[in-house]
Amino acid sequence: MIENLEGKFKKCFELATLGETLAFPNPNVACLIYHDECLVSYGIHKEFGKAHAEVNAINNLKEIFSKSDLHKKYKSFTDYASECELILNLEPCCHYGNTPPCTSLIIESGFKKISFSSYDTNPKVHKKSLEIFSNSIFELISPEKLSQEIQEKSQFINRAFFSIRKKEIENRVSTYLSLKIASYPNGNMLTQDGARWITCEESRKDVHRLRSTNQILITTSSTIKADNPKYNVRHSAEDLKLLDIKDPDICVLYNKEKILPENTTSTRKIIYEKLDNLDKQTLEKIISELSFQGYQKIMIEAGPTLSKAFIASGLVDELIIYQPKNHRSKEKFIKEVESSFNYISSKNKIFELENDYKLVMLSA
Repeated sequence: MIENLEGKFKKCFELATLGETLAFPNPNVACLIYHDECLVSYGIHKEFGKAHAEVNAINNLKEIFSKSDLHKKYKSFTDYASECELILNLEPCCHYGNTPPCTSLIIESGFKKISFSSYDTNPKVHKKSLEIFSNSIFELISPEKLSQEIQEKSQFINRAFFSIRKKEIENRVSTYLSLKIASYPNGNMLTQDGARWITCEESRKDVHRLRSTNQILITTSSTIKADNPKYNVRHSAEDLKLLDIKDPDICVLYNKEKILPENTTSTRKIIYEKLDNLDKQTLEKIISELSFQGYQKIMIEAGPTLSKAFIASGLVDELIIYQPKNHRSKEKFIKEVESSFNYISSKNKIFELENDYKLVMLSA
């Protein structure tokens, strides 16, 4: 059974991230149901406060069962479910919150085979499934029984959720701060030789996905004045591999002059924060203020001065670098980025996007 899980979890991870826009502050979760190694149903957690992935997957399967000839072969849905396999990228919940516990639904529906790739760090849930599914009738595959690659990919797609939860437990400001940079191989973040863009179209589209999946962007009046950016999402949900899209709110840092970004709709909130200097204490205060207003997933999309100040402050949880490949190997690209931006990373993940590299660096 374990040998066949690589492809199943790959599909699970792809589906889980489709709900990233509206699921937050909940994690990205998908539930896949297989029967005789065939995918027969799946569910995605689409929106915070709404049905979990397990509920959507099981309800969908019940509907399929009721409209098919399966009831001729099986006495009941639970008989059919007992032959099915559940694949989840997160431990199923076992407590009452906005929704009832998914573990109860799984058991009541008759499922006996369950595999999940990450433990939920919520103390109300963490490893509780090991006890709930400890009965010999269940075949449970928990994260430590899976490959290191599956576990790491599972952690990566919910890195913001796990980071924020850890900070909450430690009574720290519970935000996840990412910083997006497009630069040339030498680290220069300003366009050269009259070029409009530094990066390719696919990279720029990827930035729109980042905007949709963050609650608020931080920029400066000087960046708005120089570049006149819209800071909105100008691609469809389908193009961005999301179920829904939204424009993030904007926090404009200013020293003297407040400048409003163009084409901002009435549904988007614009917050102005006075920026007198760029020391760590000042930047921490800004992040704390945004946290107090309910923002947790925050992205900086600004010019070199503010970006480098945030990197130097050590407040950035995730640094995202886009650069033209310029015939470089991935290894050379990573070394040059580390040298250019002096960012201490515990883990790197690299992506190839058309003519560019994208590097995601997670803080140590």
